[in-house]
Amino acid sequence: KQWYQRRVRGSMQHNSPLRLFSGHLGDVTALEMHPNGNYVASGSSDRSIRIWDMAGAGCVRHLTGHRGTVTSLLFSPHGHLLISGDDTGRILVWDLANGAHIGSLINHSGAVTSLAVSREGGTVMSGGADCLLNTWDLAFVVDNENAEL
Repeated sequence: KQWYQRRVRGSMQHNSPLRLFSGHLGDVTALEMHPNGNYVASGSSDRSIRIWDMAGAGCVRHLTGHRGTVTSLLFSPHGHLLISGDDTGRILVWDLANGAHIGSLINHSGAVTSLAVSREGGTVMSGGADCLLNTWDLAFVVDNENAEL
């Protein structure tokens, strides 16, 4: 235990960030690492999402469409989709290949506070400040071109 405390204290004194990413105009309120580890998504009180290249290339996507603070983010297991929730209760689904908003999941009356996806990526769950836990069929949203946008 003493070795661990010394090691952590010593490394923390000389530790500094590996990279700094700047671009949001408000507080960063949500983060999610892409399944391949090469990208990270950040959500903000500026109502936007940014996708950052971890190798240092900066912001590779800037997604807008939320009506409130982005409170939760989730990549699909295969990494092609991003699901995001906000403090108005809206959940948006994004196609990362082109940055398009491809669908909305609306049933929360309060902030979306958490998101989870099944291992195969077909089912998404959302939890909210309204004390609800919703289960969504993501295949329906992705296949439905007339989803509310």
